Amino acid sequence: DEITSGEVVTDYAYALSKDETIDDAYLMDYDSFNISLGLSIGYTFHLPIGRLGTGTGLRFALSKIDYDPSLYRPFTPSVREGLGNWLFINRWWLNLSFDTRDIIYNPSQGIYLSERLTYTGGILGGTRDYIRTSTTAEAFATLWDVPVGDTGKFKGVLALHSSIAFILNQIGGAYSATTQDLLYIDGMSIARAWPRVYDGRALWNNWIELRMPILEQYLWGDLFTSAVGIWPDLDTFGAMAPDDFKFTMGGGVRLTIPGFPIGLYLAKRFKINETGVEWQPGSIFRRRIPDSDPAEYYPTSGIDFVIAFTGDF
Repeated sequence: DEITSGEVVTDYAYALSKDETIDDAYLMDYDSFNISLGLSIGYTFHLPIGRLGTGTGLRFALSKIDYDPSLYRPFTPSVREGLGNWLFINRWWLNLSFDTRDIIYNPSQGIYLSERLTYTGGILGGTRDYIRTSTTAEAFATLWDVPVGDTGKFKGVLALHSSIAFILNQIGGAYSATTQDLLYIDGMSIARAWPRVYDGRALWNNWIELRMPILEQYLWGDLFTSAVGIWPDLDTFGAMAPDDFKFTMGGGVRLTIPGFPIGLYLAKRFKINETGVEWQPGSIFRRRIPDSDPAEYYPTSGIDFVIAFTGDF
């Protein structure tokens, strides 16, 4: 443990505050069993300037956690409390959106704005207590659209995305959440090619893409760059710095078939710190150091192959 400002901070929490990735040797597996019942209602108002979407809903869940207590003692208190016990988790969510996109699953123009608030526990009761806010803004514009032959098109679409989410204490200061409730980086749809990072209480996801059709109804080519930051608490978010962000750039192809939003990309990861750009090693196409035996590779060489989910869930 490390003593900071008179408080005891565990090694795990300290590592998270320094944006360290926890080695798999220090992670545990557990099974979570969940039964839930939800009721939701929504309505979309079609206005001259766009579509205004509203929605709200309640979800009641029972959750039980199972692991071997003789081998593990979880860091998170709410995980320990769930061992062998069926516990209630109650949520109420509200959503408001504004949408002018021409094609929702593959837009070439328009904007999308969304705000979602999830109230968990509090006056609803249950064993989780937190408030989650999620704000999303997207914009799409066709940069060029030139006919090629009878049916082809040489087209370029610029896509911009920024979303930010917070896990806040309940009204009155109560807070209880597990890894399942908190924010995370998955390396597929968020921060492509980066290792998974869990237990975030603030997440800022930004990307920009240049999209060009190969077969306009089915397959597009994408060039992209992204910057994603995740913070274990709101204090570290408030003190953000450039080296808190995980950057990726690359390109690949994306299926635009509704219900099958899969992309295949080659990506290069990097970070930005006081000394400039810090390139990260890749898993394929690494450059070997000449005459090294056994084989050694340049530490910043290589790129990553990523299978990404490109849909909006």
